[in-house]
Amino acid sequence: MEPAYAKVGSKGELYLPKKIRKKLGFEPNKRIVYHVIKNKLEVEKVPDVVELLKKPKFASVTPDEFEDWSEKWQNEIFGKEREKKKK
Repeated sequence: MEPAYAKVGSKGELYLPKKIRKKLGFEPNKRIVYHVIKNKLEVEKVPDVVELLKKPKFASVTPDEFEDWSEKWQNEIFGKEREKKKK
């Protein structure tokens, strides 16, 4: 694809040219995420629930397994924060 040029808006808005929006499937009111990698900007779509449900499954987890993992992760993340608040 040929390079495309655009301007940054007065409030810092980034305006993607239409041909890029179409090629990447960026639609109005859809969420995107920005990453800065080695001084370059990377932009990608955040998939919505419908798009995620259409993707092939890659794992099988029972509700009990999920609950166990969830409790473990919450203790790892929030357990440390709770200890800090107690001090």
